[in-house]
Amino acid sequence: MQFSTFSAGKKISFSIDMDCNSIALTTQDEARQGILNWDAGGVSGAELIGAILHVVFEDGSRARSPLHSDTSNAGAMTEAMECYSPLPLSLTVTTRDGIFQSGENERTGRYGAGVPRIKLRGPPLGKVRVSLMKAFQPVNGDASLQAIIEERLHTHQASWPVNALFDIQTIDVILGEDGQTSLCNDAFVYDRTEDNDIVFTGMDTKPIAFTANLISSTSPARKAYPLSAVERVYLLNDGDPVGDGETRMKSFALFGDDAYVSIVGGYANVSNVQRFSLSAVNQTTTSATQIATGLRQSSLTVDASGQLWEADYGCSIDTSDERNPADEINFIPTSGETTSFSRGLCYTDFLSGELFENTNSGSTCHQGIPRANVTLVAGSEPSGMTFYVRTSIMSSAQCKINNNPVGLPESWSQSLIVAMAGSNDKDDPNGFKVQRVVLDDGTQEDIISYNGSSPRWVITMFSILASYGYFSLATEGSMVA
Repeated sequence: MQFSTFSAGKKISFSIDMDCNSIALTTQDEARQGILNWDAGGVSGAELIGAILHVVFEDGSRARSPLHSDTSNAGAMTEAMECYSPLPLSLTVTTRDGIFQSGENERTGRYGAGVPRIKLRGPPLGKVRVSLMKAFQPVNGDASLQAIIEERLHTHQASWPVNALFDIQTIDVILGEDGQTSLCNDAFVYDRTEDNDIVFTGMDTKPIAFTANLISSTSPARKAYPLSAVERVYLLNDGDPVGDGETRMKSFALFGDDAYVSIVGGYANVSNVQRFSLSAVNQTTTSATQIATGLRQSSLTVDASGQLWEADYGCSIDTSDERNPADEINFIPTSGETTSFSRGLCYTDFLSGELFENTNSGSTCHQGIPRANVTLVAGSEPSGMTFYVRTSIMSSAQCKINNNPVGLPESWSQSLIVAMAGSNDKDDPNGFKVQRVVLDDGTQEDIISYNGSSPRWVITMFSILASYGYFSLATEGSMVA
């Protein structure tokens, strides 16, 4: 491209669209066979992310800059600069198959089942654009044409043999004060497209790629330009979809004719809470009413009046304060509209209880999401809870030993007893305890706690024997009462 009237102070913007099919030596119509009528060799802007734009001026001066995502599902953009000097950034992706880092020798790997864990490291408080790109070879309608393309792909780029992208997802995040952050498990959608607009067999086991680069600003997103090289990690699937589509019951609570069930599913352990009517259990089918969404590993219990409470995990995102993102205890309304807690979008600050965006931007989260009734230190991982109700018989003469009351203290009645599985990834662990929580003022009192000796014990189940005033909990291989 040449410009003859380009003078100082002027700016020019241009776009390029390439839909060649030279990879197959065919016309466009011949190559549009198979999945979604996709072009065999079509090139969108997103497929050029990481490429370098070079500009040469008439006086011999040069400008350059890498292309990065324009936050759409197909585009890329950049702003070429004469003084381009990329800042340092590293991208690390951890899967069950290994740890893969951006860089020529380590950036191709495999993924499956578990959510890829994404960690970024760069300048403190740097703004980073991260994209997930799903890839495939779309031609499968003509066996001979498919064979030609497959052969060429495996010959020239065997480590990642694809030639088309679909479902490009992009988010902007801000690094912590230490220059690091980890993305939340539900930052990206793996088992379907983000907009649910593309469906074909095997789409959840296709090759994927992650890209990341520092950017000038997060607002407005489409005006940002890159400040670093685009770091890339390419992954092939090892046979299992992320999350594998499993759902399971995490917890349940009963009151009257109602059963409340916490259902955990997907790769990010997202919970929704449903209400079932026990009066309908003998029917062929029992309908459920969804009363809460957007929780993580939610544990349920009801108080003496039948009000429903839950405890769940905060999002797994790095922050400058190790107490964040806080785990929570929440009241769940059982009538009216479904309550959304939006763990994928927001986290709760342990001290203030304020809700902030999961991007580490420091921006408060959008309105309409309930604030926690009680905040717990990050990594506490509440695994079960119940209300302690001390009955009148427990204070009578018949329930005394040597004239001393049996069971838990009378002052604990109506308190919430919470078992916490604890954090497995901290040098100074928290959780690994049973606490008494007073909902009125948020008071938290340790009843049993981890003493630092090895091996650590992890609470897997918890129940209160209210009629006798004792509690029991199951740990790894032992019972404490």
